Amino acid sequence: EDGALPALKNLSIAVNRYGARGVVALCDVFRRGVAPTLHLLNVSWTPIGDNGAAALATTLAMGKPSRSLDVWGCDVGADGAMALAAALPAAGQRCHVNAPFNRMGLAGQAALLEALEAKHGPQLGHGFAVLQVTLLPWSTPLVRALGRGFRRVFESGRMRV
Repeated sequence: EDGALPALKNLSIAVNRYGARGVVALCDVFRRGVAPTLHLLNVSWTPIGDNGAAALATTLAMGKPSRSLDVWGCDVGADGAMALAAALPAAGQRCHVNAPFNRMGLAGQAALLEALEAKHGPQLGHGFAVLQVTLLPWSTPLVRALGRGFRRVFESGRMRV
């Protein structure tokens, strides 16, 4: 398994139901050396919670992905955001974490924003990377419902991306 998928640069498993256990299993594969040149990992709109974010943080500290980790709307709380923030300094030099629309609260936002600014300097985009909108129409249950509806339409073949 070591060195398998050497050409894999971008992996998107967004809008799935793998949950924390699935992401932990995926991170285990990365720790064994699969996809050594992975640049982007997208797990957006997959309910991974804090346990999944902690697994991603461990992988992030090993330098995977090297450029971008997207965890949009993944039900990540303050503990998960702090784990990602703690791992960011060890990540690749150009690595960004994008985690809007989670339930991380002010403590998680502050930790992740501070880590992003320490690594890349102050940038306007960092504010969006930790954006938390909890007022309607973007409440977490509504966003999940929209994601489920989009997935059904996409899988039915009525919509092509």
